[in-house]
Amino acid sequence: MYFSQQNPNCEGLNVKRFPFLVILLFTTVFAHAADHIVINSGHTKPVNALMGDAKNNLLFTGDENGTVKIWDTAKNHLIKNLQISHLPIRYIAVNPVSSDIAVLVTDNLNTFKLSVWNWKKGVKKFTHRLSELPLSLTYSPKGTFIVYSKPDWNSLTFLDAEKGYRKQFLTGDTGIVSAVYVSASEKTLLLYTPSGTIQYWDLRTGNQKIAPIKTKGNLTSILFASNGAKMTGFYDNGIYLIDLVSGTILDTAEKKGIVGAAEDFLTGNTAFLSKSGGENFIDTYSIQGSTLIHTGTMKLSIEADKTGLVCSNNSVFFTSGEGVLYRSRVSSKTTTLFAKNIYGTILDLGLTNGRMLISSEKGFTLVHSDLLSSNTDSSLFTVTDYPVKENVPVGIVTSPDNYYYYRKDTSPGFLKQFSTNGFERTITEDFQSGINSISFSAGYFLSLEKNGRCTMIDQNTGETKFSYTSYGIQSISLIHSGNIIAGRNQTGLIKSPLLNINTSTEEVVPVRDSNILTFKVDYDPVTRILYSLGFEKKDSDLKTVLKAHRGKSLEITETLLTYPGEDSKASVIVDKNRSRVFTTLGFGGIHMLSWNGFTSLESSDHIPRKLFLHNNILASLNSDSTISLWDTSSGKLLMDFYIIKDGGWAAVGENGKVFASPSAKKYILNVQY
Repeated sequence: MYFSQQNPNCEGLNVKRFPFLVILLFTTVFAHAADHIVINSGHTKPVNALMGDAKNNLLFTGDENGTVKIWDTAKNHLIKNLQISHLPIRYIAVNPVSSDIAVLVTDNLNTFKLSVWNWKKGVKKFTHRLSELPLSLTYSPKGTFIVYSKPDWNSLTFLDAEKGYRKQFLTGDTGIVSAVYVSASEKTLLLYTPSGTIQYWDLRTGNQKIAPIKTKGNLTSILFASNGAKMTGFYDNGIYLIDLVSGTILDTAEKKGIVGAAEDFLTGNTAFLSKSGGENFIDTYSIQGSTLIHTGTMKLSIEADKTGLVCSNNSVFFTSGEGVLYRSRVSSKTTTLFAKNIYGTILDLGLTNGRMLISSEKGFTLVHSDLLSSNTDSSLFTVTDYPVKENVPVGIVTSPDNYYYYRKDTSPGFLKQFSTNGFERTITEDFQSGINSISFSAGYFLSLEKNGRCTMIDQNTGETKFSYTSYGIQSISLIHSGNIIAGRNQTGLIKSPLLNINTSTEEVVPVRDSNILTFKVDYDPVTRILYSLGFEKKDSDLKTVLKAHRGKSLEITETLLTYPGEDSKASVIVDKNRSRVFTTLGFGGIHMLSWNGFTSLESSDHIPRKLFLHNNILASLNSDSTISLWDTSSGKLLMDFYIIKDGGWAAVGENGKVFASPSAKKYILNVQY
């Protein structure tokens, strides 16, 4: 066994890497080795942070899904994708002399975490926790320290850029600081405060060099000139040019609604994004002596986000909507699409021996590969698309030998057997409302409808053997006695989040548990243990917990994992052949529970959510609508699979092996950096 023993928490679980299974090329796909393979796709969620590295023609973008993407603005494509967290990214700072970036993520409530990564290696160096959202975040010019400011009288915190420990530079309080400039020599610190002062501090002695200089207060979108002599900022309806030695307002330019600013360090020009009267503009200015010179304006036909701007390669980059990146050239008044999400929406999937059936907005996609059966004696990798005749979204359920599909929306649905020849057999249409889920166990389909109706449907006849309805049921599982265990809200007359439903007598017995809601259950018939995911609330703290329930009446409860917060999309699945349990609780990858405790499967560049299992193959439908597959006997990540919106598919193995349809080849890049 190659897994390493781990503590049962949802962060910091590591796993050793193992050799990738080698697959030869089948005639319908291509494969090649590469140093680093990326799928050239934009963000799947809105972008919250942009930062540029003009010297290296790089653009860094961070989104609501905790993903950082690094772009080559000269070659116009993605070069790296980093899954930093599941929390939204708010700030990115770039080390000017190395491949490190500092990333601030937050839930906007009580979690604020700064982590530093070597983005080329994909390795996290350290994590630093904050008590609140900072006002600014930056690296020093030589990359020796990180400084951030917070809304506090002692505003600044300095961190060693390599190890993350605190450094104490200043001997006195600064007041609240909203913008920070460090001189090239790292000897002088210049601060701007919202109250309208400029402060100079000596970083060698920790003392103020001179008394604070009075200047214009409450400026936003502040940019410092590269030599530290001047700065620009916005207030009310104007752009201000400030002399940093005297605090004097050198010049102003009237402009309403500025929401972002960026400096092009190669040209010295400054770009401002403004919103006024329902319209969006980009204006550029140059500083000539003590004067702001307006060098260009451009009205955008696209609604730009308030995320900000980045200047690179004589272009201005901004975002719009669900993570779309645009590139504008004010000189030619042109705006072009730079990047967008190319992934198709995957609704569900199912695994059988050597095959994976995917349901997406396009229809069905059937993947056939030896990799899906852990057999590498021969080479095979084929992908075939099939339409959904009913033209509705569908979910997938598998029996040991067949695929079935069901309507997956709010309307009363159907359950049919999938067929590659177009002759689907209808199992049943006896549904009263939309279907939440259908699973298969012991010759029966177990269906759960949105109105709380649970049914057992005979696989061969399609007849309903048993039916029970209770509002608030979230998940159901068949146990060894033939009863159904239901996870639910702790509401109604029965104050329990678990119900034991006798399918012969229709007797319903509450199972004692402290959860306020249980949203996922799965049962191991060998050990006779029920596993559940749900919410537990103590005082005002809400936690998501994975529990094991034992005993004749499942009355003995043990908490296995706890996530401090809400993770309603977490999944748990039981390997009923080997009594192993897999879960995605905590957003930190896939954790496996076996006889010797918890271990982690190899990490991927995606956040696993819903799990599927067949023999030794585990699949995850990820938060970004991609699929990852593992060999559970080794813990090895086998591949990531992508459905492309405009047609086609791609599969990328961890050793650089690539399979793809002809139409998807243009999105697959062999990147070296």
